[in-house]
Amino acid sequence: MYCRLEDIYNAKEIKYLLSTSNDIDNPSTADNAIIQALINNCSDFINDYIRVRYDLPLLNTHSTLKQVCIDLVVYELLKRKTIPNNDELFLYKNAIDILEKIRSGKILLNEGNDIDATQSNKSTFSITKNESIFNGTIDKFKKRFEI
Repeated sequence: MYCRLEDIYNAKEIKYLLSTSNDIDNPSTADNAIIQALINNCSDFINDYIRVRYDLPLLNTHSTLKQVCIDLVVYELLKRKTIPNNDELFLYKNAIDILEKIRSGKILLNEGNDIDATQSNKSTFSITKNESIFNGTIDKFKKRFEI
């Protein structure tokens, strides 16, 4: 898990959690089971993004991934009750952008097990045939247009 129930409580006001985590009117407590299920789902979602670059489970905790998880959980809670506004949608898109940058290697986690670390800055080039790739195309072009 990239965040805990406590992190969600610290990130949002209790009245927000009461209204978005419950399916009953005027709840007196937040539904921790729903919040925990969303934390699990969002953590799996994060793993799906980063497993391309890192061996899982990660060795260290990362504040970036914690914040991404919190933002995803808050967004998913909100989606349960309403259509997110532009500011809320921005937080979701920003979280996805961070995950894409981690996956592509533009943001690196201090793990020491980056799968592509040795290849991330290398370019590869290979030649499979020892013949012109144009195969007379330039000559045909010159003849056609009498160049």
